[in-house]
Amino acid sequence: MSDQNYALYYPTLEFRDYEWLWAAALLWDRIYKIVPEGYEPEEPDNVAVLMEEGEVGIPIRPEKYAKDVANEFKKKLESRHWEASAVRTDFSEDKEYINFTKVKWM
Repeated sequence: MSDQNYALYYPTLEFRDYEWLWAAALLWDRIYKIVPEGYEPEEPDNVAVLMEEGEVGIPIRPEKYAKDVANEFKKKLESRHWEASAVRTDFSEDKEYINFTKVKWM
């Protein structure tokens, strides 16, 4: 069993539910969140203090992963093979059920 007890906070860049955050800070050793390079989340002072300690709100910068993830996504899209239950696999027509306005191709 691993000694690491980490969590990833998403989908927002700023914490929204502070009661959850206080409880989570007691439960998990570290809480990460995905934050783009150059973006500084606007958090209240008490959250900023937690973040300064380096165990809450640790930023994961997606830039170094984005190109590889985009290429993998494109391959899956083209193959029409999905391993997620939330994605339709019954492509009876020649179209995908993805909101392409939310997809940025590299």
